[in-house]
Amino acid sequence: MKNVISFIKKFTDVTRFHCYQHNILYGLLPLFYFKNNFVDILIFYFIFLFWYMFSFMINDYADVDTDKIAKKNSVYLGIISRKNLLLLSLACLIISYMISLYFYPIKAFLFLLFMTFLSYSYSVEPFRLKKKSILGLPVAVFVAGPAGLVYTYISYGFIDYFWLTIMGVISFLHIAQTQIWDGLNDFEADKKAGMFRRLEQIIGEKKTFKLLTLLELVLFLTLFSVFIYYNKIMLFIFLLIALIIYSFKKRNLNPLRNDKKKFMFLSYPIFTIIISVSLLIFCLF
Repeated sequence: MKNVISFIKKFTDVTRFHCYQHNILYGLLPLFYFKNNFVDILIFYFIFLFWYMFSFMINDYADVDTDKIAKKNSVYLGIISRKNLLLLSLACLIISYMISLYFYPIKAFLFLLFMTFLSYSYSVEPFRLKKKSILGLPVAVFVAGPAGLVYTYISYGFIDYFWLTIMGVISFLHIAQTQIWDGLNDFEADKKAGMFRRLEQIIGEKKTFKLLTLLELVLFLTLFSVFIYYNKIMLFIFLLIALIIYSFKKRNLNPLRNDKKKFMFLSYPIFTIIISVSLLIFCLF
């Protein structure tokens, strides 16, 4: 039993299982809201589960040297060899492709290929958009959020454009914060590795935290507007209570480093849980 638990832990660490569950949620939202079919939801989940496994592992494969400084890469930590990480990522990609080809139209598979190209270009040379320019941010945000909604629309075609646009905006704002947040966590490691590429390295940490707070406010206001428009009053109350708790807690929590700086932004996982639970309740009830 201990060996099984140990294997599962290592597998989830290598594949970064916890990092992209909320990304998958955005593609699932139309299925919850318009179709509510468990089989379709399960199929979609596994397509994007294996695809995000590939995407995160290929990023780790390309980031080994930088992540040695941050001490977070699975290769650096001795969990898996770099060669095996590459092979595992390709295996996950093939599984994702096979499920997509079997259950969905060829045009959905072609869009998945396009997403793969964007993910590869973001992480790996000779493109490596995350290193060369600020262009990497919108690419990463699109692949991690709205792309799932587009894939669902291509596969089923039953989503009204207003709903798709609103959810696309919400997912874009949320994932944008994720990417900037990750950049802040990697700030020191990227500086030491000479990789001056991200938004926080261009405008500085202080301005980045102010931008995160602004994005946070815009996202909550957007969610409030959508919930009121669809007459989800109880969800509005839930989100308001969550926001109040969130605001009080973030005053005393430093999510990045154990130093004396008073950062404006709270632990991102709590924020993600609030958004994810809100949207699930919105689509299910």
